[in-house]
Amino acid sequence: MGTVIDITTGETREVARRQLRLARLNRRRVAFFRNAAATYGEGPTSWTSDDEIIRVHQRVTEAFYAACQYETRTPPNRWKLNFIVLKFLEVKEVIDEVAVEALLECEVEWYLQNGLRTAYDYELRP
Repeated sequence: MGTVIDITTGETREVARRQLRLARLNRRRVAFFRNAAATYGEGPTSWTSDDEIIRVHQRVTEAFYAACQYETRTPPNRWKLNFIVLKFLEVKEVIDEVAVEALLECEVEWYLQNGLRTAYDYELRP
């Protein structure tokens, strides 16, 4: 599997296979959004950390999936969700966390009532 060395204590420990796969997935996800930002000129800049990109991606997708599951509605496909996440990453750099959460709630509510906004009707594929 893998060994991780804690740089503060010098202790070594084994890492589970699941953790390694998750770390690889997160690196690919961050690279995807950084590449999309470079290609389209939108989304996360160097001001946004990798951890923040992962956190925003998880928050947006969880919000849409949870709301759709509660309302027994089909969520947007993952490529459309990628584009929504890219837009939220762009907005996150301009406004604070509380406003982003409120915007996310409004967007999910809009989706449940009226469907996907035309601004988000684009598929961002790897």
